[in-house]
Amino acid sequence: MVEQIRLAVGPESPAQARRFVARHLRRWHHGQIAADAELATSELVTNAVLHAGGPLVLDVEVDGDGVVIAVQDPVEALPEPRAAGPADANGRGLGIISAVASTWGVDRIPGGKRVWFRICTH
Repeated sequence: MVEQIRLAVGPESPAQARRFVARHLRRWHHGQIAADAELATSELVTNAVLHAGGPLVLDVEVDGDGVVIAVQDPVEALPEPRAAGPADANGRGLGIISAVASTWGVDRIPGGKRVWFRICTH
């Protein structure tokens, strides 16, 4: 099962993405991972809004014993994890994703990139 939504770039994009993910996870009976998936989704979309611009595509897919959530954007530059200091306002997104997801990664795609994470459902 795969669901997809196009997101405009704006301050409402992370909240729209969280609602989309939560709705589908609950519909697919994976509500137990919804909180972690929403948090990681919010970080992915926020990073895309801040650094990528352009239209975004969000995918939610059931994949065996897990769920894969991905954000496509039109920028080829790959995200790099940072070590944010206590006073830094930014720089924690990929660390948060690493903490709640089973794995995450980046794929180059024609015209940009796809940043994704996977959370196991068992």
